[in-house]
Amino acid sequence: MAVPFLAPFGVQAENYPAKPVRLVVPFAPGGGADVVGRLLAQRLGESMKGQFVVDNKSGAGGVIGTDIVAKAAPDGYTLLLAPSSHVVNPSVYTRLPYDTEKAFEPISLVASATVLLAANAKVPAKDLKSYIAAARKGNAQLANYGSAGNGTVFHLVAEQFRRSTQLDLQHVAYRGGGPATAALVAGEIPILFETAITLQPHVKSGAVIPYAVTSPQRSPLFPDVPTIAELGYPELTVSNDYALYAPAGTPKAIVRQLSQAVLKVANGSDFKARLWVQGTTVPASSPEQLGLYVKREIQRWHGVARQARITAD
Repeated sequence: MAVPFLAPFGVQAENYPAKPVRLVVPFAPGGGADVVGRLLAQRLGESMKGQFVVDNKSGAGGVIGTDIVAKAAPDGYTLLLAPSSHVVNPSVYTRLPYDTEKAFEPISLVASATVLLAANAKVPAKDLKSYIAAARKGNAQLANYGSAGNGTVFHLVAEQFRRSTQLDLQHVAYRGGGPATAALVAGEIPILFETAITLQPHVKSGAVIPYAVTSPQRSPLFPDVPTIAELGYPELTVSNDYALYAPAGTPKAIVRQLSQAVLKVANGSDFKARLWVQGTTVPASSPEQLGLYVKREIQRWHGVARQARITAD
């Protein structure tokens, strides 16, 4: 009696993907998640001989787009490409519409992005020490900071920065890294923690000034930019990690196919090179390794959010 029920899943996996796959990116176009998602969609399509279409569904720190995937049919045709906000949100939202650990099938880590602390070029401070000194004097031009959204990893690390420096700064949330970066370039906000993927073009153009990288070591893309630890704030060391998920219940065979395809893509020199020049490494993983990562990171950010008293509800 089990054969009629099992057979369709086997055929489904064997022919997968037989139609376009929707890759939900829960942030606005132009940010790091969008850049990684579009490159991944292109390469997965080439590798798996199918079509992967990015669908940006931004809002609520990634919760809106993530919930769409949590409630989608578990057939492999709706996937989620989420940054670190995915493992931060359980600590900053008291009523998520899904269970982060139970509502998704982990597929693979895809990329790990260097994060920059950067300032608008017109800010009257050319390095972090000068910025802190000017902000402490009550300069109204320096009275706030932006982020890609409430409760995102960028918000949490910026709030840690505010607490570590004892600066009186107000948080301005945007609907993703793209809009937040546009606001920084326009001078609406003086400083921003955001990925090198998103900020690098504006660093090159001179529109923004990089104060520090939050990676453990200096970035080869910005060899003259100190790490945040070098400047005396090791607690702000962080990266923004992007991972691929499917709705819970997706056939294991499809999850395994996708994981193997991501690994193949990640090992491709072109994919690595395209991301490396934007300050991003490619730490592809097995579904099991990503599952352990999710558990570990949820615990880590729970402690940070609780200490900083951050909520996004």
